[in-house]
Amino acid sequence: MTGAAKRYADNPSFGTKNLQTGEYEYLTYREVGEKVTAFRHSLISLGVKKGDAVAMISRNRLEWVLTAYAGYGLGAVNVPMYEQQKAADWKYIIGDSKPKVLVVGPEAIYDEVVAFAPSLGVEKVLCCDLPIQHRDSFAAALALGAEAAAEAASRGQDREEADAASAVTPSDLATLIYTSGTTGTPKGVMLTHANLVSNVKACVDHFEQGGEEKPIVGSADRSVAFLPWAHSYGQTCELHTGLAVGASTAVAAGAPGDAAELLGNIASERPTVLFSVPTLFKKLYDGVLKKVADEKSPVKRFLMQRGLDVGHEMRAHEEKGQTPSPWLRWQHKILDKAVLSKMRAPLGGRLRVACVAGAPTPAKVVRFIEALGVSMTEGYGLTETSPVVAITYPDPQKRVIGTVGAPLPQTQIKLVDTETLEAVDAAGSAGQEGELWVSGPQIMKGYWNKPEATSEVIVEDPDGKRWFRTGDLATLVEGKYIKITGRCKELYKLENGKYVAPAPIEDVMLLSPLVAQCVLYGSGRPHNVAIVVPNFAAVADEVGITDWYSPEQLCKDERVHNLIGESLRQQLNEHGIKKYEHPQAWVLIPEPFSAENEMLTPKLSVRKPNVIKAYKKQLDALYET
Repeated sequence: MTGAAKRYADNPSFGTKNLQTGEYEYLTYREVGEKVTAFRHSLISLGVKKGDAVAMISRNRLEWVLTAYAGYGLGAVNVPMYEQQKAADWKYIIGDSKPKVLVVGPEAIYDEVVAFAPSLGVEKVLCCDLPIQHRDSFAAALALGAEAAAEAASRGQDREEADAASAVTPSDLATLIYTSGTTGTPKGVMLTHANLVSNVKACVDHFEQGGEEKPIVGSADRSVAFLPWAHSYGQTCELHTGLAVGASTAVAAGAPGDAAELLGNIASERPTVLFSVPTLFKKLYDGVLKKVADEKSPVKRFLMQRGLDVGHEMRAHEEKGQTPSPWLRWQHKILDKAVLSKMRAPLGGRLRVACVAGAPTPAKVVRFIEALGVSMTEGYGLTETSPVVAITYPDPQKRVIGTVGAPLPQTQIKLVDTETLEAVDAAGSAGQEGELWVSGPQIMKGYWNKPEATSEVIVEDPDGKRWFRTGDLATLVEGKYIKITGRCKELYKLENGKYVAPAPIEDVMLLSPLVAQCVLYGSGRPHNVAIVVPNFAAVADEVGITDWYSPEQLCKDERVHNLIGESLRQQLNEHGIKKYEHPQAWVLIPEPFSAENEMLTPKLSVRKPNVIKAYKKQLDALYET
């Protein structure tokens, strides 16, 4: 942070929403750097030294940044947690990581954790929302740190001299990020400073080596941060990378999942780059196509459809490296201003590139977003890989849609047979599947306090190279582009002996505008069935219900079952899913999967074992009819 504060001193850095005016207010890099220095002195006064853990239970906010970077400068270990997690999860992580200081966001969480944190070894709990007069107020600690920093500066003690004894090395632990635990107890992923820095640098180098004119994020860019920094994707790709290049970040206001608030943040701050999961762009895709279909005016409907068609034609020319005709360019210029710009409006109107990861993005959604005039890049990685392993290029000529791109510089990959553990000759056997193994400077040090779990996923070859077993099944396209095909642990056999990888099938099912969430089921059974949470608003509209409706009633409505079945068949057939992989029946449930009912992790991954256990009787009943 010290270097960024000097290099980009007057650049706007983090913006937070003033709740009284509704406007975003930005601090400069210099101002954020001064606050980081102040809080570093606060941590020193609390006895934090190199190797100590400093934990956080907080959504994205300025205090998150100050806590993390102040700790990094001392060689302390950052342990982030989510506000949405259960108290039992907080207790487990705090007990496992043993932080000296705990910073929390809301006062309600402070009231809960202050009762048990001291018994787990926490010496000080600070709360961001407490008034400055309170002894445990973050603001009070920051003010005292600022006084200490000013006093140190007046004595001529700069940060390097004062903390020379605790100088941080690349191999030192920077953070413990606990995996969400979709199938078991969370594990603390140990990432070093070298892991994080190498991943940021490799992402920038990746685009330079691909011949791109500029890195994906630069000092003139702005993002709206709504992905949690407690997860490695948002933390490395947005927070660390943004700071490294001097970009500005508007910290999304509102509760996680508040779509209306998020769209308002995007509209007001007009980002040039967005880091997201595919859901945001799929919703835009569904919304625009529905608006076109529902348009009553034939002329407007024609112009909207023609605008999309011309956008697709321009993109197709770009993909092939061809120059569009003057007539097509003229049409695009007119229709972009009249039609496509309005379709882009929910994304702020200035969006240059959309970065997505966390789940596969449907090819038609990628092409649609790019037809609107926004470049799109997809990435793949895991917490254990800091997280990025591969990224696609925004340039359509330099990527293969349906893959997650080529590995980053200094990153090696190989496909391994899951039974023999022999390498698969992917380059010579097109489409041959295997478990994806990764080696490179971004590979984690290991799992905290879990040497056996570490040895299960880290394999050292005779040359001393460390390989991480991702647990993902993949094939290689053109010998280098990674296509993820499923999860090793999720792979199951039907009664007839045929294997099923559920994740890609579920991804296709989710392309239906009538399906909000789903889980496929069929291990050892004659055929697949599914649990489906309908998109109730879309279903009600499709059935013709314009006034009040009940999710419970819709789930029992035969028309809804038939509509969803027809939509699923269309999507599965369109995307080449084999007939034996199709669900033959489904349970419609009125309650969405959520973190509250323990069917989603804090980062919104589905806890499939929990879902299947909860609805096992209904699933079994589907095989009796």
